[in-house]
Parts: sequence; C-alpha cells; structure tokens
Amino acid sequence: MLDIALPTIRLSEAAEVRSGFPFRGAIDSLPPGDVMVLQVRDVIVNSSPEWPNLLRKELPNSRAPDFLRGGDVLITTRGRRNDALALPPPPGDAVAATNLFVIRIMDGVPLLAAFLAWQINQRPAQDFLMAAATGSHILNLTRPALEALPIALPNLEQQQRLVEVANSIAQEQTLLIRLIENRQQQMDALASKFLTGKTIA
Repeated sequence: MLDIALPTIRLSEAAEVRSGFPFRGAIDSLPPGDVMVLQVRDVIVNSSPEWPNLLRKELPNSRAPDFLRGGDVLITTRGRRNDALALPPPPGDAVAATNLFVIRIMDGVPLLAAFLAWQINQRPAQDFLMAAATGSHILNLTRPALEALPIALPNLEQQQRLVEVANSIAQEQTLLIRLIENRQQQMDALASKFLTGKTIA
C-alpha cells in the first residue's frame, strides 16, 4: 500500500502543541454555562465525542479561551497510553481540559488530522511517548516529548486510504465485540434456565 521509505518529520514541524484550558480546581464546581468541556474520559479512539453529554460550564474570565476547531487532535497526557482523537467540528464553543494536549496542524502542511491521530495511536508512537514520559507511578507526557515525536508523512491520498482501512477494521472489531457479547448473553440465559430447572427448548 505504501512505499517502504517514507519521509518523516518531528511533530513540531507540522503542528502546534498546546495545553488544554487552565482550569483551577475541579471542573464540576464551575457554574453551568454554554462552553462544552472535553475531558480525558471523552477521548475514545475511533469514536466521536458525545457532544450532548459533555459538561457545559461557564469559563473563568482569567484568559480568553482558544476554542477547539474541527481538525484539532486531542491527546491524553497521563497513564501508560496516550490516546489521540481527531475532532470533527464542534457544535458550539468547546475547550479541552488541562490534562489534554491540543495538536493543531499548521496551515499548508499536507497532513490529515485523522491520519495523525491514527499514527499516534499505533504502537511505534506509543512506545516512543512512553519512553519519553516522566514520573515513576503515573507517567506524564510532556510537551517537548510530544513535539519530538517522529511522524511519517505519506501523500494525502495514501493517508486517506490508510484512514479508511483503519476505520473499516475498527467497525469490524465493534461488530465482533457485539457478537461475542450477544453469545455470552445467550449462554447466561441458558445457564439461568439450568439453575431454575426450566425446560430448555
């Protein structure tokens, strides 16, 4: 599908990395408002945010927020995995929580947000980020480490094809998981009939 030798660059050459909105204290304690807040729990690989279910808060007036845009890539900063998600256009004003990085691809760089998120979620990038993380008990991803991440830069057509293949595989995995869950429910129902002495058809 792709040539073996692909050009690679550092992430900092293709995108700007910034921290999420600098909330002070618990987000839940803020008064209700109109701004959607994306948190770590909302970053799910191969899934769009559930916009209607996000917290909506009134932001403090300490600084003007840089609202999220379609094409931004969010990445979690703590733990043994740093999941990435390419955002579709938000249906209103939205910000990322402090423990997320926002990656914004520079104008003119031939890089698809979905392809960048896919590449970050693969093992080579995850191994690189884990090796560069700090902390003994809970690993923390730093901005310099993320900015130093090597990324491959195939042409846009190849990027789009890879994204389509990845989406197809994700859909197959979802269907298989649902099938396994349905089979397990059938087995549970069968076992229940055994225990209650009901006749099995």
